[in-house]
Amino acid sequence: MKNYIALLVVGLCTLVATAFPAAAAPARLVIVHAVYGDLSNPAATTNVTTRVAAMVNDDTLNFHVENGAFGGDPAEGRPKELKVDYTIDGVADTKTVSEGRRLKLSANPPASPKKSRLVIVKAVYGDLPNGQASDVAADLTDMIENDGLEVMVGDNTFGDPAFGKTKELRVDYKFDGRKKSITVQEGETLEISRSAELAEIHKRILFFSLWIVSGILAVSAAAAAVALLTRKRKK
Repeated sequence: MKNYIALLVVGLCTLVATAFPAAAAPARLVIVHAVYGDLSNPAATTNVTTRVAAMVNDDTLNFHVENGAFGGDPAEGRPKELKVDYTIDGVADTKTVSEGRRLKLSANPPASPKKSRLVIVKAVYGDLPNGQASDVAADLTDMIENDGLEVMVGDNTFGDPAFGKTKELRVDYKFDGRKKSITVQEGETLEISRSAELAEIHKRILFFSLWIVSGILAVSAAAAAVALLTRKRKK
């Protein structure tokens, strides 16, 4: 009888749990309002609140800001921006991102930085050296794979910080602690490969080793010459 009652209780609990599932936890990241286009001209913008809200996954928003994400171009031929009003745990904030850049919002703790032999120290894209430019170090860091980078340099990747100007990307980086710099023109590919960097390191090590060996041989030859000269003088 006791076993029957226990089974009956378990069955009733299961039935209740099935009929009344636990309420989902409230979203921590909430998109309040989002508009995309030429923000200086409201007539050249479009409300994209629903589209942006639909991209939220696990209280995180991470996507490339471009016309395709919003179903069209509300301001053809003009630089565009996405402005998002949102709340995280009820705290209101706003973020504006240029076309071509990546929007990142999250209510979750930041992930631990991935370890890499390649470290981006500084990276700027725009009308260099003295024109308008954007800091894109974080963007490039996120693109590192297998201790290397292969990125098409252009507005579609980094946005357009200097509309109508010819732009370039300058990157200061370290590989295994060794500092280097590279500048790439708009429309070209930035390539920092692990194999090429390691090959250069090995080449330097080989050159240094040969230099040491040649130095030792030179010293040995000089010592032998001195010894020979000394013996001749003694005779």
